[in-house]
Amino acid sequence: MRATRRKRPSSMTPARIAAVVIASLIVLLIGANGYYRYVQAPLWNVQTKVEAQAMKAAALKETSDSYTYVWDETVWIVEGKDEQGDDVYVWLNEEQAEQTDITKQPVIRKVKEGFTKDQLKEKLLSSKPDADLEHIKLGWKDGQPVWELFYSRDQSGTNFYYYDFYRYSDGGYIITYSLPKQ
Repeated sequence: MRATRRKRPSSMTPARIAAVVIASLIVLLIGANGYYRYVQAPLWNVQTKVEAQAMKAAALKETSDSYTYVWDETVWIVEGKDEQGDDVYVWLNEEQAEQTDITKQPVIRKVKEGFTKDQLKEKLLSSKPDADLEHIKLGWKDGQPVWELFYSRDQSGTNFYYYDFYRYSDGGYIITYSLPKQ
């Protein structure tokens, strides 16, 4: 008589397979998060340093946002509130951002002293009603604080893109750059 062998049941049950897949995904997500933090750490360190310099120079109570702006030169723009509770913008150039002690004063402007985003949006759309506004942000051009408006216009079925620059202080027009179509 022939001997019959019993087949051993598999050690990888559906529950174990699911556990291995879930554990692998968790390890992958933790690794991706660690890599992201490693890559972003230098930027976050500079940003923290710039915000501290802006708080010291402009006597800010708190900061709400900061970012770099690159056009003619690189500047950091910090938004915050001063001790009176007024919203304030601070422009620090790249040299000031790298220094530990600021020798040259950064440019400091209260929000109420300049043109606002809403006023600029209204100004643009009244002069160019067909404009599709992409963004409005603070910047630096020709040694002064400016607003940068980036928008597109459909002209004869072709989209053209433009950068308009306006003075921060009074909303006065400075210049328009058009991007070449491709």
